[in-house]
Amino acid sequence: MAVTLRVFVLVCLAHGVASGQPTDRRTLQAAVDRFSAVDINGQRVAIQDLRGRVVLLDFWATWCAPCLAEIPTIREVQRRYGDRVAIVGVSVDVQDRASFIGWLRRQEIDWPQVFDGRGWSSPTVIPFELTRVPFSVIVGTDGRVVGVDVRGKQLLRSLDILLSRVQNPVRPIL
Repeated sequence: MAVTLRVFVLVCLAHGVASGQPTDRRTLQAAVDRFSAVDINGQRVAIQDLRGRVVLLDFWATWCAPCLAEIPTIREVQRRYGDRVAIVGVSVDVQDRASFIGWLRRQEIDWPQVFDGRGWSSPTVIPFELTRVPFSVIVGTDGRVVGVDVRGKQLLRSLDILLSRVQNPVRPIL
């Protein structure tokens, strides 16, 4: 299982390199470590407050077709894993707050959303050095990045592996 998880992390990080996303693992980890923002309901969302849970940071936009295609998968993550996975959407939309919130309501998106209307210039987005959306980061229960840009069925499989490891940690043989 430990080998499978290490391979999973390497594949995910390699995919991030190939996709034009942050290639420096330390830069990405530093951005995750500093992640703290206020969601659309006025609640602070910070990685350090989510320690002990797996976190899915989903960078997206309402105008992005691949992002919209991923919404059913994120709904499945929410349904399948419940509170074991904290989902945080980070929008790069540039629009007014009321329009964005109205769009979320019409689409019945109810997981926490970080939005400030600044798009790529958002202080929440800049540290991640993104060049496109969708982009996702899976953060392990210890706060470390364990997956990058994983979507669809691969996201579900990856979370299955990660959560089974959390529930059944590998114990060293003494």
